[in-house]
Amino acid sequence: MGNHFQPIKLLKENPGCRVILASQGDGQKVVIKEVKLQAHEVWFSQFRMEVQVLQALEGKYAPKLLGVHDSPAACWLVEEYLEGVDLGTWLQSNPAKALRKQIFLEILERIQSVHEAGYLYLDLKPENILIHEGHAWLIDFNACLPIGSIRPILVNRDSLPPEALEGKRMNEKADQIGLGKLYLLFFGPSSIAWTALSRNPEHRFRNLDVFGAQIRKPPRLKMALLASIVAFLCIGGMIWFFYPAQANAANSKLPDAVKVCEELKNELKAGSLVLSESEWIVDTRSCLEASHLSLAGFLHEHKPQTTSFQVEFYDFLLGLLLSSDVSIAQLDSLLERLFQQAGWVEQFKDLCKGLMQARIILDPDQIHQMLIVLDAHCPLDDESCACLMNYLLTCLSRRDQSIELPEKLEENLAGSCPDLYELYAKLTDPMASHGG
Repeated sequence: MGNHFQPIKLLKENPGCRVILASQGDGQKVVIKEVKLQAHEVWFSQFRMEVQVLQALEGKYAPKLLGVHDSPAACWLVEEYLEGVDLGTWLQSNPAKALRKQIFLEILERIQSVHEAGYLYLDLKPENILIHEGHAWLIDFNACLPIGSIRPILVNRDSLPPEALEGKRMNEKADQIGLGKLYLLFFGPSSIAWTALSRNPEHRFRNLDVFGAQIRKPPRLKMALLASIVAFLCIGGMIWFFYPAQANAANSKLPDAVKVCEELKNELKAGSLVLSESEWIVDTRSCLEASHLSLAGFLHEHKPQTTSFQVEFYDFLLGLLLSSDVSIAQLDSLLERLFQQAGWVEQFKDLCKGLMQARIILDPDQIHQMLIVLDAHCPLDDESCACLMNYLLTCLSRRDQSIELPEKLEENLAGSCPDLYELYAKLTDPMASHGG
């Protein structure tokens, strides 16, 4: 490396190369990556690949390539040094979800830039991403390969997509495996992560633009959707209590979601996983009851290949829990048919719980209309009262507005769930009598 650079410290070393932080004559810090002379030829090949990718990216949220020396006696490159923190450290500081979303979308854009240059990144992990001046930068490209290549040699096995392990050629979807794992680190289990991590490339997102569009979707339903909920509640309210026997029969104890998840994992590992429609519905209700996101993502991906109302309905609730694709038209269609189902009461309770978990808050007029319908059908069963009170308390905690209960409904709620009603009374009027 001559006398042009003064080493500061060794950043990383392995059998094939070493990475050094150094300073130039003008005091500017640089990073020097040197391939060791005794290294296997593979390392020299990957060194030249990194040079090609850095030249193609031209410093677009990647270090600028400042110099290259490639001879039988020495092989090294000099690149721009970027001050910042690695992604793992940045995530540990627990930045807000909006900022996490911004950074993740930037990572998507960086990978797209690599693809546009004709390469796959293939080694996407927190230590290869730097947060520099509030933005995401890729900083290591020695695992890159041209699009259409087969399995890379230097990449950790855990970072490889399934098609690479099988010796198949890889297209741009190969990098969705790394992106899916990062998504889990950023936001936790979700159908978005499960889609990106699919073993079959055809089941992943069509491209990274579609991936990004899923992330940009607002997590809550639009007001038109909320209005449609109340409209259908009013239409169907007259039918609600026509099915008391079915409602009581359906109110059986659900299995534990954690145990369900473990059993499904074991069955999947043994290659014996075959879920009937009834088993899927029970597992889904268990999952929704516990807000078990990992199980929700799995069941959302493995729903029965049927067109029954119940499968469509509970898959909608899974999507609601996962902030996935939820549309006004879909909910309108479900609610229109919901009141014709024999088990309508139980499904209605599950829908109320789903709306509460998703923090979907109706406006005061819509809540008032719903309460009038419920008041006409008092007395409600204890579970319906608890569902309603929990939802009203959620509404009150999110909006600084009172909710006035109709007389019969208020008496019903005060008698069925006095503790929840007491909380409601304190939130709506601290001086109110709690006698109902």
